[in-house]
Amino acid sequence: MRPAPAKARSKLTTPLIFVPTIGFRARGTRTQRERAEASTSGTKLSVSAVAAAPDRTDVVIEWERTGDPANCPPDSRLLVYSNMAPLEHGVALTLVAGRRRLGALTMRRRAYQASYQSIGAIDALTFPALPGDADTAELRVSDGPQEWRVPFTLGPAELNATALGARVERDGVIVRATAVSRDEDELVVALEVEAPQQIRQVAAPVPISARFFNTSDEDQRSRRAEMHRVFGERSRPIMLEDDRGKRAEEVGRLVSQEPQQAAPGQSFSSRFLVMFDAPSGDAKSATLVVPFVELNDFRTSVTADL
Repeated sequence: MRPAPAKARSKLTTPLIFVPTIGFRARGTRTQRERAEASTSGTKLSVSAVAAAPDRTDVVIEWERTGDPANCPPDSRLLVYSNMAPLEHGVALTLVAGRRRLGALTMRRRAYQASYQSIGAIDALTFPALPGDADTAELRVSDGPQEWRVPFTLGPAELNATALGARVERDGVIVRATAVSRDEDELVVALEVEAPQQIRQVAAPVPISARFFNTSDEDQRSRRAEMHRVFGERSRPIMLEDDRGKRAEEVGRLVSQEPQQAAPGQSFSSRFLVMFDAPSGDAKSATLVVPFVELNDFRTSVTADL
């Protein structure tokens, strides 16, 4: 579609819960009290975030294997770089709470890193809803003969976010801002883009590498600075304009890995979280500026005689 700025404003409405690295959830969601981990055969599994919502349970885990060099067992594909869907390659996951055992619905790889001495990955898991009275649970992961068991505790989550109702439509493409929260020094906004064709790209931010637990603040700043040096001139990120005229570009995204189209014939939707450096307390309102939305149009074709 023709690039054209789209702006959206909204008034605050329903309170929500924001869970870092997971997203916005409804009132009544319980979260993990503290990080938990377990090691098996030199591979550490950490449960870094849990959101036990009334309708589903989301878990974010991180893998780390070190060595000289860092090698995986020959019969394991768990930390192979091309394994983006571990559930399809022999990995089994179960969430145990009392007598309830819940099998994983999805397991999607968010990030992967490898060096001579370390291999790591971040996976996002979804399960059915945990019982409402469960304050402890255990994640069990098996990969062939190896098994990891990581118990963790749950507690009530603070209402720290707000639903939004901002919506703007242009050339058949709808952009919605659905929730907002302030997380430490960042402002996080949930966006949804709906279009009649497959969505290829929403704006063009500077690429940001995933942050692992052992990534220091200094390393993350250095990586961000290098990305800006290489890609900054070609980027067209989403911008945040506050009521004092100050502008800030996005500093990160968390993209949903759900399919864009729920069923054939329906519209396409792309959902993601976009992060900004939080404006000062003097700002009372802000506007999101989405520079363009790029679509894939498969309705036309070209035939060439060779």
